[in-house]
Amino acid sequence: MAYRNALEALNQILQNLIKAIDSFFEHLPFGNKVVIFGDDFCQILSIVVKGSHENIIRFCLKCSLLWTNIDVMFLKTNMRLLNFTNTSNISKENEFTKWLLKIGKGLIPTIDNQSNTI
Repeated sequence: MAYRNALEALNQILQNLIKAIDSFFEHLPFGNKVVIFGDDFCQILSIVVKGSHENIIRFCLKCSLLWTNIDVMFLKTNMRLLNFTNTSNISKENEFTKWLLKIGKGLIPTIDNQSNTI
């Protein structure tokens, strides 16, 4: 996940660029331009060296004042399964995909205080 500072810097740059063309849009988010971000919010948070839980959360995109101007859209079709040509393994691939989604939603229990060795 990207730092919210990166989002806010992009906003400032676009507002400064649009100010040279039309000052009417300079105070609108992203200079009134459409910006598309791709992210997976099931992934880990950004790394903040020696940061507390509050510091780490404060640096994420959802804590930016710009977040209220962002429309979140979700992809529904698994393109990997759609283009899967090996029919003998498609059920295993489908099962693996569902398992990954469960992990992302926090539905798979974790094992604490045990070491994993390979």
